[in-house]
Amino acid sequence: MALFCICAFAQKSSDTPVRVIVPDGVVAAENQLLLTDRLQAVVTSKGMGSIDQATRFFVYPVFVELGNVLSGSVPPMHVVEMELSLYVADILNGKVYTQCTYPLKGVGRTDIIAYRNAIKSISGDNPVVAEMFERTRSEIVSYYLSEGATIIADAKTCAAMNDYEKALYLLACIPSCCSGIYETAQEEMVNVYVRYVDYLAEKLLTQARALWASTQDREGAQEVISILNQIEPTAKCYPQAEELVAKISKRIGEEWELEKHLVYSAVELEKMRIEAAREVGVAYGTHQQPTSFLHYR
Repeated sequence: MALFCICAFAQKSSDTPVRVIVPDGVVAAENQLLLTDRLQAVVTSKGMGSIDQATRFFVYPVFVELGNVLSGSVPPMHVVEMELSLYVADILNGKVYTQCTYPLKGVGRTDIIAYRNAIKSISGDNPVVAEMFERTRSEIVSYYLSEGATIIADAKTCAAMNDYEKALYLLACIPSCCSGIYETAQEEMVNVYVRYVDYLAEKLLTQARALWASTQDREGAQEVISILNQIEPTAKCYPQAEELVAKISKRIGEEWELEKHLVYSAVELEKMRIEAAREVGVAYGTHQQPTSFLHYR
């Protein structure tokens, strides 16, 4: 699969994005998707939605049930009163940066429906929630302005250990509003991505050579060419890939060649590298999950 692909964001980019993570067991399974959607709507309404952006900050909910009674009405209704606490934390170290707590109430013919109706009332218009996200934005910016240089150094260390996905994730998380640090991170993202492309290409070339050494027939040739077509033309080892193709053609007795690639200008190539590097970071971040959910009582 080609690494050069430009990401089409599903929503307007945020300069301080925050993910939504709803831990299992916070609410009944039937209400988990609704809760996730409501919280996603809240962060989006605050201009901090992060569906397709790299971020290490996430918001998660904690419910404390204060009362759950069955009314004397006909039919009887479940009345649930609770407190919802929202926490914004760093997914890499678990540190909580901001939090807020406010009451919710729901009524329904079943306990699950009562909770569902309470969840439906969650809104970014709540002044307590709005104030928390203002503090969150400020905390994120302050964090990156003070720690940006250290983060870039950590990314370089990850890249030196061939942990390119994490390196690109760390760099891609630095928000655009952090002038100076952001531009430095973007430059380093390109440097790391170029090395990442070379690293993957070498692995693919080694795999292709091993396969060809063990299966020197037409069927094997097709598999080898399929592997080699995943090597980016900008990779250092691309000429060696072409040499292997020529060797295959000579052995099989028919012409084989790598797929033709478009030639891009330097400006286009730089832009594509940044977008592709960011996508690698986003993919890595999407699979990061907190080891624990910290909250205060």
